[in-house]
Amino acid sequence: MAPQFKFDPPAPGSPTTGLITTTDANNAPTNRAYIYAVCGVASVGGFLFGYDLSIIGPALLYLKDAFHLGGAAEGFAMGSAAIGCLFGPWLAVAMSDSWGRQKALFFAAVFYGLCAAGTALAGGIAVFDAFRFLGGVGVGLSSVVSPMYIAEIAPARLRGQLVTINNLAIVVGSFAAILVAYGLAKSNLAGNWRWMFASQIVPVIGLMIGLCFVPNSPRWLAQAGRFSEASAILERVNGKEPAAIELQAIRESLTSDGGSTSEGGSWSDLFRGGTRRALFIAGGLACLQQLTGASILFAYAPEVLRNAGFGRQTDAIGATVFLQIWNIMATLLAIWMVDRVGRRPLLLVGVAGMSVGLASLGLGFQFSFSAFHLFLLLLFAIGTYLISLAPLAWLIMSEIFPTRLRGKAMALASFILWGSFYLGVQLFPMLRNYFNDRFQNMAGVFYLFAGVCVLALFFCWKMVPETKGRTLEEIAQLWQPPPAGRGTKL
Repeated sequence: MAPQFKFDPPAPGSPTTGLITTTDANNAPTNRAYIYAVCGVASVGGFLFGYDLSIIGPALLYLKDAFHLGGAAEGFAMGSAAIGCLFGPWLAVAMSDSWGRQKALFFAAVFYGLCAAGTALAGGIAVFDAFRFLGGVGVGLSSVVSPMYIAEIAPARLRGQLVTINNLAIVVGSFAAILVAYGLAKSNLAGNWRWMFASQIVPVIGLMIGLCFVPNSPRWLAQAGRFSEASAILERVNGKEPAAIELQAIRESLTSDGGSTSEGGSWSDLFRGGTRRALFIAGGLACLQQLTGASILFAYAPEVLRNAGFGRQTDAIGATVFLQIWNIMATLLAIWMVDRVGRRPLLLVGVAGMSVGLASLGLGFQFSFSAFHLFLLLLFAIGTYLISLAPLAWLIMSEIFPTRLRGKAMALASFILWGSFYLGVQLFPMLRNYFNDRFQNMAGVFYLFAGVCVLALFFCWKMVPETKGRTLEEIAQLWQPPPAGRGTKL
């Protein structure tokens, strides 16, 4: 059963005392145009995340021939960005806590720009891998900062949708990358794979310009002691009276565990008391989001589709275009459901569907299903991922930590996520080759992923609480010891 929350109401006559209630958050008027515009700019970081990690898939079909890559070198060409992703979260916590979420996103755009230029001009695989590493740093940075920024500025009742819109931006970025790659592949332009990487510079410039017009996170401003600025942003989002209530809740949250409003928590605080449980949940979701296999299938989609029967390079990339359209449709469904159905039901249904879909893909490869039927099974497996672990791991990671620990906690959880991603993309070509050589098909890879999905289903059922409709300050109270005689009901 999902945990149920019970919190102390404000004292009579003191509307700004105590944590803001769910009723207050849900009834507060919201400046939707403003909040969607601000979160839309932040989501360009997600767009670049998806574009950067997806453009390598179709380009790799040409890159292997251009640089004569074997299985291990192919895996490293794909995984070099994932290594950069491991460093990005640590930069994210340093930059976002010291300079603010807005400036941290700007630096992510700089890394994306360096990657676009360097990979397009690379004369050898070592130089290519080095610039892919820098792009991975940008991915790691934006993967932490974009959802964290959106979660901290969004009203409670819209937070699920708005953070999930960041995941939609990731999927749209992936789709845009595949469309660009398909067009360049069909053009037979000399060095078309170089233009695939160079095309990334356009959204990079768009993000840099957009960030000049958005405010900093009100929760970061409050943590820095800049309460008047925080209040002004909250008023613009929700109106004056709700902003006063929410700002008081933020003040109390920042000082409730003995900290001050002007200092962040220490790394050791992450491993104390109930916060340690929140960190275990975030780290578990981060790891399982990658090792359940669907994100790895995204990275290698053109290659998987060639194994499924789409023989020519352009056919495999073209089929990936339809896969990306399906991704957008599934993500839109997740946005519609996340604040209606809740986090836990989507996780449980989606992960169960992933296990069925991946096991079915294994059977399809083992018994030589047609390319069309294998493609349908791939759509099902990836669709269930896109309504569950794909958006909800990032959403829950951005929700469950106190403000003063959120940057550090998301950095650590994201490090786990990108470490798992690197492990997956590095091992996938070798596992594919092993099963193809030993059994003449790659069914075993999908059976392994299905087994991990079963473990993920058990983890989500036992560990993940429902956070729908709660303010960030209310969720943080879940991990605090209850007052004597009262408290949190699980």
